[in-house]
Formats: sequence, structure tokens, C-alpha cells
Amino acid sequence: MIALPYPSYPFKINAVNGKDQIFDPFRKIWIALTPEEWVRQNILQYLVQVVQYPSSLIAVEKSIQLGELTKRFDILVYKNEKPWLIIECKEAHEKISDKTITQLFQYQQV
Repeated sequence: MIALPYPSYPFKINAVNGKDQIFDPFRKIWIALTPEEWVRQNILQYLVQVVQYPSSLIAVEKSIQLGELTKRFDILVYKNEKPWLIIECKEAHEKISDKTITQLFQYQQV
């Protein structure tokens, strides 16, 4: 994985059948360590360690309904019991496309 300028955190990483996995302390599961997941885990630690946002007010990879479609957001931060911040994670070198912006606008509508 590439180095990102986030706070250090003792991530739990192991290999299963030759593929790296990372333990997600928010979902309490082991998950494939993809470039996108690496960004997600670092952002989560940034929110908790640097911003000092309570982990109890952060949702990770939950489903939402967009009309008849079911979509999954990466990170949703609540404030005053309402969704406040949606974070869509992409691997570090991926360019932000019109598709990504449209995806965020759809999430915002819900």
C-alpha cells in the first residue's frame, strides 16, 4: 500500500490464502485490504484520532435506498442524530470523475 499522511495506527493486517486482509474496528470484521479499503481505514482513524469525532457517530458501508435502487456509502458521519457528512473513498491515485460526483449527489438527496 502507498503511504498516506494520516496519523499512525496499529492496523491489524494478515494474509489469508496469499491475500492481505485488514481488521476493521468499526465493523469488527476482517476485510480484503484493497487500495480503497486502505484509504477508508486511514480516514476513519483520522476522524477519530485527529478530529476526535466519536466512533459511535460514524457508520461504515451501510445501505441506503435511492428510489428503487439500493446503494452503499463508504462513511457516514452523524451530527445531532442526522447524517452530516458523507465520505466516498477512492484509492489514492484515482481521479475524481463525473460518475463519482453524481454518486455523491445521489447520496445527498437521500
